[in-house]
Amino acid sequence: MEKKLLTIEVITAENFKDYQGFDLADFDRHSLFSDVHTYKVQKIKTYDVFKKDISQTFNIPSKQIRFWVLVERTNKTTRPDVPIPESYFNKSMEEIRAKMAPLQNDLRLYMEETDERNDKTLFPTIEEIRNIIVFLKYFDPDTQTLKGLGHLYVQEFDKVGDYTSILCKRKNFPTKTPLKIYKEIKPDIIEEMNPKYTFKQLETQNGDIICFQKVLLNWKNNLHIKDNRIHEIPTFYKLLSSFVTVTVNVVTAEKFNKHQGFDLVNFVKPPVSKIHSYKILENTTYGTFKEKVPQCFNIPSEQVRFWVFVKRQNQTIRPDLPIPESSFNKSMEEIRKEMAPRQNELKLYMEVAYKLINGKTWFPYVEENWNINIIVFLKYFDPDTQTLEGLGHLYVQEFAKVEDYTHVFCKRKNFPLNVPLKIYEEIKPGMIEEMNPKYTFKQSEIQNGDIICFQKALMEKEIQEYTKSGRIYGIPRYYESLTLLTVISFKPEWQGYFEFDLMLNKKLTRYQFAEAVALHLNVNPYRIRFTNTFPLFDTSDQTLNQAYLYAPILYYEIFDLNITESNLEEGKFFKIIWLGNTVKDEEIIDICLQKDGIEIPQDELLANSHDQIIQVYHFTRDPMQTHGIPFKFVIKNGETFADIKIRLQFRLGMNKTEFARIRIAIIPEFTYKKLEYLEDDDIIVSEKELSSTDYLGLDHVDETESMEKITYIRG
Repeated sequence: MEKKLLTIEVITAENFKDYQGFDLADFDRHSLFSDVHTYKVQKIKTYDVFKKDISQTFNIPSKQIRFWVLVERTNKTTRPDVPIPESYFNKSMEEIRAKMAPLQNDLRLYMEETDERNDKTLFPTIEEIRNIIVFLKYFDPDTQTLKGLGHLYVQEFDKVGDYTSILCKRKNFPTKTPLKIYKEIKPDIIEEMNPKYTFKQLETQNGDIICFQKVLLNWKNNLHIKDNRIHEIPTFYKLLSSFVTVTVNVVTAEKFNKHQGFDLVNFVKPPVSKIHSYKILENTTYGTFKEKVPQCFNIPSEQVRFWVFVKRQNQTIRPDLPIPESSFNKSMEEIRKEMAPRQNELKLYMEVAYKLINGKTWFPYVEENWNINIIVFLKYFDPDTQTLEGLGHLYVQEFAKVEDYTHVFCKRKNFPLNVPLKIYEEIKPGMIEEMNPKYTFKQSEIQNGDIICFQKALMEKEIQEYTKSGRIYGIPRYYESLTLLTVISFKPEWQGYFEFDLMLNKKLTRYQFAEAVALHLNVNPYRIRFTNTFPLFDTSDQTLNQAYLYAPILYYEIFDLNITESNLEEGKFFKIIWLGNTVKDEEIIDICLQKDGIEIPQDELLANSHDQIIQVYHFTRDPMQTHGIPFKFVIKNGETFADIKIRLQFRLGMNKTEFARIRIAIIPEFTYKKLEYLEDDDIIVSEKELSSTDYLGLDHVDETESMEKITYIRG
């Protein structure tokens, strides 16, 4: 299903308005401050339907919006390039992506809004090259922030200075307020725009960003310098580019409850455990973080508390302590260094409180003088479904007995409160210990972040029934079975398919393995081939454990024909990308060749006994300075050097100008001695009596050496 969907990211003027950074928005989906509207739509959905859907979402008439396609420029910035033509109303969104943004897997759009102008048109016509859409940012030295001011159409032959009054109007300044105007080219290139130059002279194009500020008086400049504030746009952008991002992984109760494995989640393979991962600037304060993250879940920030995960000596990863509210103004990087100094990134558990305690506070005190509160996490094992179920967290008091909480455990599963239970502590893989209900949590050495797993106590008859049916009946054996599971990442060999992870049993045979993957991809298992740097599945009974002991990542290919056992043994499958006249014209072809077969070029097949096959290789100046890929070439009997050059040029796929830079030489016996360059087009090369050890060398002229030295004199 995933490969039938297209991800479309839409930026609005509202998103742009408050964005503090380069380009129009932050497209990193893991960024906490990314405010882009993301939609997953069927690839076959037409532009007309998509446009109507979005107009309804934003409550704007469909005819008053136009979408611009954003593309990545060669300087790595992402900017609006051209609008989607209205004539594309019946084209699918995937067709539009392939045509207008072929180098991108997703489609990124800017939604241009306008008020109705007249009956003829609502938007300036871009076909008239004089209309250029630019985006405005204003830098305020007082607040040390950028403010997006929407887009503006300029005429390419107008001067920049002609628009200063419009820029002032956007900020409600007097129209003659002196301004300094810059172009945001890329993070490290912010250039001041000469107001006397036209937009064409300044090479302004669709999607460019213009940033401006007031010209400050000297006393104002000095005041900013004294207060350690940035007062110029280039310096502010330089500061932005110096910011380092840190990754914060957030675990929620929902993710814990669905987790099938050790610990609270699987931190090693985030795509499997679906951890909420955010990228933030390292100077982001805890206060800002705590405000932003709960917004993603529609939870008031005061009802959220974050616990820091730490790696214990036994290699498990558990919540240790909550971030103190006194850290409100500390940066997240400071908190990482203080509370998890041995980790490169922060891992947090998001505790959510739904009602006040005694009408005063949302959360229990983690440390008190007596009856200390300890946060533990509950799991329930169901032998009928053979699964674990997370039941959230629970606060216990260290001097209370385990049996004092059995009714709480029962209540979490809606069991009668007197149902007998067997209770275990999940210490680490390979160490699952039963807890003595008569012991206190202190005697059981329970600490913050520990995991308690329980199940119903079974009768002997029930145990026998589970055993007879081949099912696991108890928690220790179930955890033992988890050690046989492994997570494998699958990546496509070719574009058009997607990456995914699967948790599989290491004892699966190759056929069971292929069936499991085929079920996920919804394809015939006989049409999938897996490859890696290690040989896989040499025998039919080889298990997953043997095949993937050192191969946690696999590449997969899907073919149009079945890969049967016989052609696996006798043949070799290939995907060939056949390129046309341009790199964009390509066709993927599936072929199967015999393993003992030889590919033979057509000119070799047509060669007669009087023709000679010679090795050709590339070098520059010195025959020892080789490069490129050697190949075989037929020297036809009686053929002139001029005709040979034509065939060589065709074989190399070079144009006349490129090929003219190559000198061709005969290199006898690969000794590099007696190098003979061929200059006369009329000579018959076959008459040179070449031996089987002679080579044809293609000497590529080094253009840097042939260029004349240029001296620049500035007057």
